Amino acid sequence: MARPVATALQSRPFGASSPNNSDTSAAHRDLAEFKRVNGAELFAEYLDPSGRAEIGKIREIEDEMLNTVSVESEPIDWAAWKKEIRHPTIVDELKVLHDETPIDSGEAEKTRMQKVVEETFNPMLEELEKLTAEAEAEAVEYEKRAAEVQYMHDNVATMTVDEFLEKYPTVKQSIEKDIQEGKWFLDENE
Repeated sequence: MARPVATALQSRPFGASSPNNSDTSAAHRDLAEFKRVNGAELFAEYLDPSGRAEIGKIREIEDEMLNTVSVESEPIDWAAWKKEIRHPTIVDELKVLHDETPIDSGEAEKTRMQKVVEETFNPMLEELEKLTAEAEAEAVEYEKRAAEVQYMHDNVATMTVDEFLEKYPTVKQSIEKDIQEGKWFLDENE
């Protein structure tokens, strides 16, 4: 059974090492915890149309924010830092570290997380669409029944037997079958 997110995150700080997975990175462990979360259970209140609309708005805001964030940074003035800091060797070491550290654009991580989210939510959305179609079909059937009941309510006082049997041919067939089988008139001795 999946642990709720709050419990999973309270059990240890995000990215903290776990004694069981010392050879994997914190991100892999956190991803494994994320995959254990049951999205349908956790986000049940968002399965209604208004909740889906809110999620859509949040996604739009997230996309807008991600598109405005730039990975590019201002160039570092290493010469100015050497003049300001008492130990210029520290600046040289930082420059080496800075130059050797690759900066990921984040696109791969964004794509991976989007795939995880889609794998989590798409089955729920498909189920929701299926249930919506079934509910709409049932609603049409109930509207037909309500119209029929309203018709009977409005016309029952003035309707003739012939009109009734014409409107409901299955009742007419049932009565004719009972007459043919001799079930219409019962023997009083039975």
